[in-house]
Amino acid sequence: MTLEDFKLLTTAKAQQLISDNRDQDPIKFALTYRQGDIPVALLSTQLKYLQRCKAKLPSYFAAQCIIPPLSYEQSSSETAASLKDVSGETCLDLTCGLGVDSFHFSQHFKKVISLEMMPVLAAIAQYNLNKLGATNIEVLNQRAENFLQSYQGPKFDLLFVDPARRDDSTNRVFLFEDCSPNLYETLPLMKKNGKRIIVKASPLFDIDAAWKCFPELQKLSVVSVDNECKELLLEFNSEIQGEKTIEILLSRKGETATYSFNILSVLSTPETFSTEKFLLEPDVAFYKARKTKELMNSYFKDLLATTSGKDGFFFSENAPVNYPGRIFNIINTWDYQPKFLKKQLKTMGIKKANVIRRHFPSSVNEIRKALGVTEGGDDYLICTTINEHNKLFLCKRSK
Repeated sequence: MTLEDFKLLTTAKAQQLISDNRDQDPIKFALTYRQGDIPVALLSTQLKYLQRCKAKLPSYFAAQCIIPPLSYEQSSSETAASLKDVSGETCLDLTCGLGVDSFHFSQHFKKVISLEMMPVLAAIAQYNLNKLGATNIEVLNQRAENFLQSYQGPKFDLLFVDPARRDDSTNRVFLFEDCSPNLYETLPLMKKNGKRIIVKASPLFDIDAAWKCFPELQKLSVVSVDNECKELLLEFNSEIQGEKTIEILLSRKGETATYSFNILSVLSTPETFSTEKFLLEPDVAFYKARKTKELMNSYFKDLLATTSGKDGFFFSENAPVNYPGRIFNIINTWDYQPKFLKKQLKTMGIKKANVIRRHFPSSVNEIRKALGVTEGGDDYLICTTINEHNKLFLCKRSK
């Protein structure tokens, strides 16, 4: 989005057009719009992304903010941002973007300074944050590296950075040395200017690599919204010394929860299988953090659950309360023999089923094709390998 585009979208006429058509199909709007002084492509694109904000950024939708497409794609959701449990006097956000994290921080800090190196994005962010009523945020059009090098004031209580994960050709990148700012180069400056430092990383970033690359890393948090891993948070704190921890920050159907583990803790769950009533699948964040067994042993010890193997499913005679994952009632269990199972499912009238697999040689599509079922319905076919035997569980969703 250019500065001229931004100025056009903030005019009274453009804002009224967007307000009048914010619930209309952007394509239909483009076909019927006849006033040529504002480009129809600009208006229809803005309607498209504003409508997308309704679920991801509801405050931005309600305030009818200006939404640059690329900034929207790269931004956190408001739900993911809200899981960052931080507060204090001063906060420095080195990478403003659309300002979603800065907006969240403004509700927990007295003063927030947010840096954006692109002039038009800085102007848009300040405009949006003003519309959102976040009067304690100051957006500066400045590079993070330049600000950190010249800053002479007291340390910020929180210094937050979400390195841009696209290169000059707008291709996605995931290594910190390929991002902007380069974390390895700027981390010493960040430590000089911030008491507490939180770095947002791609959910694809390897957790083991994080601990190896940053020996001084104190806490690593995995953020999950409705069973989808959204981001990793790497935390450094020079003023507090303590054990290294992994946190799981969850939002599931509007309910939030936090689970904390010592990085060195290794708790075992019996890797033996016996016929139980319930199959349990922890939230994807626990698999990402490689803490599924620790979850069961630290928070659900009374279940006496068994597991199908490393990072596999769990089985229990009883259904846990407030379980951070999916719970399935086991209806039947078979060895995975596709020809037999195809006939069995046909006899049972199961033409549609949701297929889930872990530690299984066949893909979901291969399983579906071999068993002659299409996706959907209320039945679940859950495949895994137990004691070197391929198994299929016919289940119904309990939670």
